[in-house]
Amino acid sequence: MSPPFPTRSRLELISVIMLLASVASLTHSVARVRSASQIRRLSAETLSKSFSCPLWSSSFTFCLHRPLKSTTSLVARGFCAVPSSTMASSAAESFDSNPLLSDFDFPPFDVVEAKHVQPGIRELLRRLEGDLVELERSVEPTWPKLVEPLERIVDRLQVVWGIVNHLKAVKDSSELRSAIDAVQELEKLSQKFNENVLDATKKFEKLITDKKELEGLPATALGLFAQTAISKGHENASEESGPWIITLDYPSFSAVMQHAQIRTLREEVYRSYIARASDGDLDNTPIIDQILKLRSEKAKLLGYNNFAEVSMSMKMATVQSAENLIEKLRNASWDPAVQDVEDIRKFAAEKGAVEANDLSHWDIGFWSERLRESKFDINEEELRPYFSLPKVMDGLFNLANKLFEINIEPADGLAPVWHSDVKFYCVKDASGNPIAHFYFDPYSRPSEKRGGAWMDEVFARSRVLARDGNLVRLPTAHMVCNQTPPVGGKPSLMTFREVETVFHEFGHALQHMLTKQDEGLVAGIRGIEWDAVELPSQFMENWCYQSMDLELHTKYIPGGPESIYDVDQRIGKRTQVIPPLLEDRFLCSFSHIFGGGYAAGYYSYKWAEVLSADAFSAFEDAGLDNEKAIKETGRRFRETILALGGGKPPLEVFIEFRGREPSPEALLRHNGLLPVAA
Repeated sequence: MSPPFPTRSRLELISVIMLLASVASLTHSVARVRSASQIRRLSAETLSKSFSCPLWSSSFTFCLHRPLKSTTSLVARGFCAVPSSTMASSAAESFDSNPLLSDFDFPPFDVVEAKHVQPGIRELLRRLEGDLVELERSVEPTWPKLVEPLERIVDRLQVVWGIVNHLKAVKDSSELRSAIDAVQELEKLSQKFNENVLDATKKFEKLITDKKELEGLPATALGLFAQTAISKGHENASEESGPWIITLDYPSFSAVMQHAQIRTLREEVYRSYIARASDGDLDNTPIIDQILKLRSEKAKLLGYNNFAEVSMSMKMATVQSAENLIEKLRNASWDPAVQDVEDIRKFAAEKGAVEANDLSHWDIGFWSERLRESKFDINEEELRPYFSLPKVMDGLFNLANKLFEINIEPADGLAPVWHSDVKFYCVKDASGNPIAHFYFDPYSRPSEKRGGAWMDEVFARSRVLARDGNLVRLPTAHMVCNQTPPVGGKPSLMTFREVETVFHEFGHALQHMLTKQDEGLVAGIRGIEWDAVELPSQFMENWCYQSMDLELHTKYIPGGPESIYDVDQRIGKRTQVIPPLLEDRFLCSFSHIFGGGYAAGYYSYKWAEVLSADAFSAFEDAGLDNEKAIKETGRRFRETILALGGGKPPLEVFIEFRGREPSPEALLRHNGLLPVAA
């Protein structure tokens, strides 16, 4: 007797369930899948992963090939090849020793190697297909008989694939790239885009032997450059005598932009940064064109006018409302931005800068920092000693205790880690009961770790997948940053921006770890609309203080008269006081929209900033010095924004916390774009 669904649809069924779960509550989503005919009309090629977390750019992607024929099974195509009888014994032994297929409490990050990926993933898919076949044979339309078995299947694939992609992000190697490429086809373009950005960033190295060329740079930057030189083979490099190597890794790049007095050095580094992955073998231009073309075709196949509409179908906003918000913020901020640039120009002129009347992009950061020093008699480097990493983490954990009544304790040794820098923590409630865990990988490692900062899930909270007699499986996350590493035996001394970044990623982690959803498919960050997922992260940034994307996916026509760079220039002239350089190729390294999950969704940061500023204003209304009121407001924030996960639409969750719909007034006020009430 043939199964109720074609063989090729079995793994697509997982995609369907996960896609629907990310739109709304799974309770409602499952009700939409009413018949086999509905599932047959959906194909894997139209169901690429669409999870709502920025930080899922390194996370799970379904390993599905484009179907060749409706009668061709996954097994027949060699996708999940079954070992022959003569090889079964040796294959079984190999699978038994494959850490990706082992039973673990925490992922075996320390022993997974590239050689494990292809056989491990394919064997896992073979097993999961078998589980689906069995489920189809005995399917009953009840939660325990349908949804819970599906959760086990989906979760296992997501956890294992998440391990692989996470290691690629933090311990990249050519062997791991090849192994992933062998089992992943739909995401090859985005994968190649990200690889080109990483390789282009690593390719730039500027060796400096004369300290005069580094005039103005603080000791922390010189120490970082010397440490980089040591890692590149200059064993005797030192902060005082060099040699020094500047890279395009962000801690290095930003130090030059803010502090290097020699303008030609700033210009060289800036031009190299905006030109990453834009020429030669690493040129991302044709990849961008192909990605945009395929997204446009996908939108037409699904009945939409453009890909932005596809993206917005799973978000709070519409294309129009997102554009309206961006335009409102642009109008409110344009005149103050023009004035800011004029203030910088006047200050540079007062200091005798020859570039004062023709400021360029590599001048703004430098002279902004000098103006700030002059106005407030303090500079960012002087703040570093106050922001050592241990002090920042203590402050962050104390704040979490004050707001949400949780305690965070070191748990190093409880779980394997992928690098000696990585710390592991246990989160406990007020009664001392463990409720979550997380990894923290703080430092930049340019040779193997991609840039930026992100949070990702390791395990979601789940009743179905509870172990060892526990009521639920506890959620586990990892936070990854790229801040300045310790230099010369001293702790990592952070810039204020790096402090903000840690608070930001911790906000994401809190939403994942403090969820009270027991259904794993909608627990934590799963199933939350993408433009709402930044709310907790940007909300946490507030405690540190006590638009091109839409255009490319709506109006840009691949192969039309305008190139992607024409669009970039046109929008830049409307939104930047100093327009982009004609040779600016930043799009070639814009991983968020071409190598991650922010296609037609980069506005989400501002959309969520409206939500987060409004949420923080609830604490302002309560009185930031009123400890009792802050605790009560923090409890409501935890019980709504952090606890409800994807089980309820984010607008309803926000209204439940705030008592009304969100308003942009708090964001404008926080940015000094509204008059402060007397």
